[in-house]
Amino acid sequence: MAWNISIMCVKASKQEIDEIIPDVLYKSEENLFFEDVTSYKMEKAMGITELNGWIIITDVVNRVTHNEEFPLNVSKSFEVKTFYISENPIFRAYSEGKPTESVKGIEEFKTLLNSRNIEPKDAYGETKSIQLFEYEILNGLNNGWGEHLFRAKFDKYELD
Repeated sequence: MAWNISIMCVKASKQEIDEIIPDVLYKSEENLFFEDVTSYKMEKAMGITELNGWIIITDVVNRVTHNEEFPLNVSKSFEVKTFYISENPIFRAYSEGKPTESVKGIEEFKTLLNSRNIEPKDAYGETKSIQLFEYEILNGLNNGWGEHLFRAKFDKYELD
């Protein structure tokens, strides 16, 4: 796959998006597919949708996993989980403005999956991160990534 994409998940409703998204971003397009909002063409824009009671934010420049300021701030009011889908995956959970869980790398992901009774499908970091996303965000729905995330419609939010 060779992905390097960050996804931030916020336990909130679509009506609460304005409380989550910084004022420096504005909605420029609607009804984009996952492939669109994870494309390098997004540049500094973010893709946003609601799925299974979570606001899903895609970030191709990986600000939400390489700079914790935004997730930490949002977690003061909402539960937040971030996923870095890559061969060197990262998962972090936040609550009440503090990190509550952090895992980095294939071996730590394997241990985390095993602790949740999930058998890793293969040796790749991307797959392990997707499996954790399915467990944490899609309530354990195997293949939910393709069945639900790829079918979701995203809005594009760009910098002012």
